[in-house]
Amino acid sequence: MHHGLLLSMLLLIVAQLDLHAQYKVDKFSLDGNLYSWYDQEIGKNNSGILVGQYQEIQRLTRKTHQFFGSKEWANVTLKFRGQQYDSIFALYDISKDVFVIKHPVDFRLHNQPILLPQDQIEWFLMNNHAFRYYPEGIKLIPPGFFDELFISNEIALVAKRKKNVETNQTLEYEPSDQYFLNFDGEYHKVWGRWSVLNVLKPYKSKLKSYITANQLRIKAKAENDGDLIELLDYAQQLITPTE
Repeated sequence: MHHGLLLSMLLLIVAQLDLHAQYKVDKFSLDGNLYSWYDQEIGKNNSGILVGQYQEIQRLTRKTHQFFGSKEWANVTLKFRGQQYDSIFALYDISKDVFVIKHPVDFRLHNQPILLPQDQIEWFLMNNHAFRYYPEGIKLIPPGFFDELFISNEIALVAKRKKNVETNQTLEYEPSDQYFLNFDGEYHKVWGRWSVLNVLKPYKSKLKSYITANQLRIKAKAENDGDLIELLDYAQQLITPTE
């Protein structure tokens, strides 16, 4: 970040800190080491993530929302620029594939979301889901975040979480997820039972029997993720049986 811009941001922060008396601003001096003071008072674990631009969030409807999971700020862990950050509050707008964080320091800017450079976020954990940034995208989907549901050396199942805006009498957000299964070194789009079985063709017969015996619902929908993961876990056992 440019020195002048960072200095301006720090001066604004200091002004707010002084108003709220949450940090020791009496020792702050432009003649001293500005960055050392900032790291000591704000915390190095937080200062490294204050990179990006402010992002306006528009909440267009009361009934539905554009975020993954909840419309409330979620407590997440993320890896950004090679460093892991814990207990960061964030929102993931899956209608635009935009991940934003709440300012980690408690002052006036706290409610203004920060848009981090998206391609510098390696992964984040949100609501028991692991999202990773795929710089090449998958199939025709451009670079962005994919929900990694099952990852092994032989099989990978990822979902592109998405909500589309639909207008009938009112404007609402509707889920429109896409699922991709990688078994032979290439991702295949899957919709349900038969498309999954066709990708895992060498084990099709045993997988069909397992689905029936365990009454699994194999569909590319969030509510069926558990059944999909269970089936792939069984497929993994068929591929690499333990002695």
